[in-house]
Parts: sequence; structure tokens; C-alpha cells
Amino acid sequence: MDEAAQTVTVAFGKSIPSSSRSVYFPLVAVTSYQPATISKVDAYANKHLAPTSRRSAQTTVATIKARIKVRSEQLPAIDEWLARRS
Repeated sequence: MDEAAQTVTVAFGKSIPSSSRSVYFPLVAVTSYQPATISKVDAYANKHLAPTSRRSAQTTVATIKARIKVRSEQLPAIDEWLARRS
């Protein structure tokens, strides 16, 4: 999560039911492709979520890692393919 998302998370955290926090907050970061977001999601989960409530955070981390991998491994090939077709 970037700083803005963390600020929003803290500001609105009390208005989100506790039963939804373990899902809501990690989903704020799920579209990221920044490696730094992984450690921020992990830190949030470790600080604010019970070990049994971290599935959404773990899924978010796995999604970000997959997105990073695809971007680094596949994007150059896609760019090359598009360049050949232009």
C-alpha cells in the first residue's frame, strides 16, 4: 500500500466492520505491481490480523508476485511482438 492508501486505511478503519477488515485492507493493494507493496501488506497483516485471518493478505501478496513475474517475463516478449506488427 502506498502512503495515501495507508492514510485512508487508518482514517476509515474504524468505520469498516471488524469482520471485513481482514478482506478490505489487503484488497486496497491487490492491483499493485510494486515489490515494496508486498512487504507493506505483510507488515499490515502481521500487525493487525490474527494468523487465522490472513488469507486475503496472503492472496494479495501472491497476486502481486504473479503480476510482477508476468510483467518481467512476458512484457518484453509482448512489446517485441507488438513492435513487429506496427
